[in-house]
Amino acid sequence: MAQPAPKRVGETPAPNATVNISNGVVSSQTVSIPSEGVVAFVADNNDYLLQLFDKKNENHPAVNVYLAANGTIYLVGNSSSNDQNSTCYYNVEFYATDKDGGLGSGGGNKIIIGSGNTE
Repeated sequence: MAQPAPKRVGETPAPNATVNISNGVVSSQTVSIPSEGVVAFVADNNDYLLQLFDKKNENHPAVNVYLAANGTIYLVGNSSSNDQNSTCYYNVEFYATDKDGGLGSGGGNKIIIGSGNTE
């Protein structure tokens, strides 16, 4: 199993998994990372929003993560024992007035954290 990326101040995290987003579609609907592992989200020439959901895929916070065109963001898995073998669901939406907001990849995308929840 891959090990978490080392924590170093001032350095970009080394991803354990990468999700490329092209025209609103993700390269992989499911990725797995170890505890404290890193997922890199890489955008094409569109701006996106990532909408994160809870473990049951029922609720999400009232904020989204902005991913700039041609940019990369990194999400880091939690190390809490309550989050082991857990799943974080997410949606990808376009963030541009000419795209009408609208969903890109839609729901059902997920990041599996820990040794591998297969729900």
